[in-house]
Formats: sequence, structure tokens, C-alpha cells
Amino acid sequence: MKESLQKQLFLRFPDIFSGRKKSVQESAMPFGIGCGDGWFQIIWDLSVEIERYSKEKDIDIAATQVKEKMGSLRFYTNLDSDDHVYELIEKAANSKKHT
Repeated sequence: MKESLQKQLFLRFPDIFSGRKKSVQESAMPFGIGCGDGWFQIIWDLSVEIERYSKEKDIDIAATQVKEKMGSLRFYTNLDSDDHVYELIEKAANSKKHT
């Protein structure tokens, strides 16, 4: 994804993308978002939903890696075991297939 698009995501969702400031031993986010530009709006919309859920439940949710693999979105967080977060990510990943 273009750096300018990534910057928009990082500025709007600093808590979700806080891993970009961590070491590569702690997070893969220092490598940036490994997706094409076509994923921008989907990642933006997903981030809005994650942010809303995070505030509602008063939990910190941070992306640890965001990439495209085999034509599908992979959005990993520090709460991958949270069923609701998993469902949000799955819904976002599947939305690209229907556009």
C-alpha cells in the first residue's frame, strides 16, 4: 500500500496501528501494511469497527500484522482469540470478494 494511504490510517487510528513504532521482534507493523491500495477502504472501515469495539469494551486492540495473502486480507491483532474481533476481520476479508 502506498505510504500516503498508510499514513492516513496511522494518523486516524494511532492506537490500532501503534505497533508500527515497536521493534520487529514485537510486531510486524514496522514493515507497514502489505496490501495493495485497493484494500485501503476495507482496512479503514475495519479499523472504525475495531476502534468502536475497543472503546465499548474498554480493551486495547492493536494490529500486529496487516497483509494480503492469496488474495485475502490478513489482519492480525493482539486479540486474535477474541471472537468478535475475529468476526469483524473475517467480514472485512470477505467483503473484497464481493466487490
